[in-house]
Amino acid sequence: MKVVALLSGGKDSCFNVMHCMANGHDVVAVANLFSQMAGKTEEIDSFMYQTVGSNVFVPLIAECLGLPLFRRCIRGASVSVAMDYQVESGDEVEDLMLLLKDVLIEMPDVQAVSVGAILSNYQRIRVEHVCSRLGLTVLSYLWQADQSALLNSMIECNVNAILVKVAAIGLETKHLGKSLAQMQPLLETLSNRFGCHVCGEGGEYETVTADCPIFKKRIVIVDQETIIHSNDAFAIVAYLKFGNMALEEKDQDEVGLSDDLKDRLLQFGEKNYVTSLDVKDLIKKCSVAEDMPEPLVFNFGAFTSDANFPVSAHVKKSHGYLAIGGIRCTEQVKTVEDETRNVMDQIEAELRREGFEWSDVVMMQLFVSDMNDFGTVNKVYGSYLGTNPPTRVTVEVGYHEDDATRIQIDCLAFKKPQDSAIVRREFNKCVMHVQGVSYWAPSNIGPYSQTVKLNDHLFIAGQIGLIPNQMALPNFSMVHNDLSQLLAECVVAFNNIEAIATVQGVSFPEDVGSFLCFVRCPEYLSVVERFCASKIPNFHTLPQLFLSVSKLPRNCAVEFQVMFQSVKDLPPLIEVNDEEMVDDLTAVAAVSKSLFEHDALTIRTQHWSRGSLVTFTGECVAASGVEITLQSVATSVKELVRQIRAASSAFGGIDPVSIRVFHLKSIPRRLLMQEFTSVLGTDCPSLSFVPANRMSRCLSGYLGVHVVFPDRI
Repeated sequence: MKVVALLSGGKDSCFNVMHCMANGHDVVAVANLFSQMAGKTEEIDSFMYQTVGSNVFVPLIAECLGLPLFRRCIRGASVSVAMDYQVESGDEVEDLMLLLKDVLIEMPDVQAVSVGAILSNYQRIRVEHVCSRLGLTVLSYLWQADQSALLNSMIECNVNAILVKVAAIGLETKHLGKSLAQMQPLLETLSNRFGCHVCGEGGEYETVTADCPIFKKRIVIVDQETIIHSNDAFAIVAYLKFGNMALEEKDQDEVGLSDDLKDRLLQFGEKNYVTSLDVKDLIKKCSVAEDMPEPLVFNFGAFTSDANFPVSAHVKKSHGYLAIGGIRCTEQVKTVEDETRNVMDQIEAELRREGFEWSDVVMMQLFVSDMNDFGTVNKVYGSYLGTNPPTRVTVEVGYHEDDATRIQIDCLAFKKPQDSAIVRREFNKCVMHVQGVSYWAPSNIGPYSQTVKLNDHLFIAGQIGLIPNQMALPNFSMVHNDLSQLLAECVVAFNNIEAIATVQGVSFPEDVGSFLCFVRCPEYLSVVERFCASKIPNFHTLPQLFLSVSKLPRNCAVEFQVMFQSVKDLPPLIEVNDEEMVDDLTAVAAVSKSLFEHDALTIRTQHWSRGSLVTFTGECVAASGVEITLQSVATSVKELVRQIRAASSAFGGIDPVSIRVFHLKSIPRRLLMQEFTSVLGTDCPSLSFVPANRMSRCLSGYLGVHVVFPDRI
């Protein structure tokens, strides 16, 4: 892509440009916002921009790069200071909007912006907000990098940046003008002793870049002056003010990214790469020759559905949660756009009816009959959502031959209940919607977030094996085979899950509470199950389902949906009228399994509880070639519901808020709806029915459930 580099003059923005080039992008321009007050250029207090040294260094850096420079004066101030940015007149963020518009007017083929963000969500959110409005991709390769490793890499890659400002304990005026290499030992010491950020992400120091391999010339400081901004006894704040400057020519062999230097830069993403040797080892561990079972036979006689049963499933509200399940189009429409709009309108109406907004939604599940419609569906879907959309899982499913459904959506929302008898804890919600391309995890350019954290629960978007900095799947199918491709994608997807969980303070796999896996090729269900078991020590104690579906996003081989629980993030109990509060939630997982056998049918269920999270799955399997009848379905549903109720009783009588029913597409949805609603009764959870091609690692499953319980608050 053609890239404009957003430069402050510091080490991070320049080093990110080097990474853009190493990843094959074409950096064509430099953009910068500068400060000007009362006719003089000075440092300003900005939540967004580094300004000290920028006015002098950025024009020189643009010349050293041999690139055109676009500049605008910072006119605004920090007006919208909440973490989630809202457009406000007079905000300094809108100056960035105007600057990038200037770039696009002169260079309309620019597609991306290089940004040196490492840790600041405040800055990241605002840059991504502007770029999203302009249709630009953010390239932020340093995002969430280990800071010690990052600082060391900068030094090894010959980035000669000097300290231009100090503002932390242990840093003094004598350190101004020192290089990163000179400062590295002290910065590591301050990090170990006081928790300072070695890359200055806490505002401990700022830098300007005098030279790096992509500069055609190096910058020489002729005159400088130290300015004391605040003579604090614990941490002096001081910066350099530059006078005369010069540029020095460099030898040709000092300029550019050599192959060795490119390899060093790309090592930041090496955790995302899979080698042929890795895949061969996994094939030995996970691939076992198995006979395909004979397909099940279905005989439902002359089944006719009861006309009184609704087309759409139920809505359930409980303990602050609102589950809206199985929403499908209720009108005769011609286009998939209209069908999507009808479904989203229904969800919106249910949310509003219960006093919820789209911003309260934490998780969506999108099922389409044809993945080729996904782009169209996604555009309409996204038009309903705000800045921080919910997490999402998307799969293509094959509906029953007499079912013309093209889209079905499930929705789970949460809003703090007002009933003091229910609320025993504070509620904290945090949405992570990172749209920049990095080595960290796949960017979410579409209308969904990586995670929504609700107290000790972490809802995570469906994860596929995208290599983050490439936003592409590993390519093993052409060189090896589909099994190699599948396992390579599994490795990358697990890396992505771990990266996302770690940023949210959750451990993978230790904090996993439930696990769903969607696989494109049914013969590989058992392979993926063995892979998961090899990576997750307690895997067989977790509620889990393995499902084969028609197609997955980007035609990938596998997608994982994982739910986490983190005890340390559970807020303390709220004292009411000085009553003694007893916290009955445990940090130790409680696990229970059950097995029910009837004729040639086996029904397995398992539930898991820790902290305030309770999860449950159940699956029904049959012997190879067995006939599934109306009676088989009725028996299976009754036993599944019995076990769900047993789980509810075991955890304080909390009823589930939603039940997702996965079934072979040969079983009519209306049959299942009638059976479940008849057994559950009128006050049943939200129900959703999702067809699958094959089920269970033994490939002879025909029915499964994934149950969501409200918080045990």
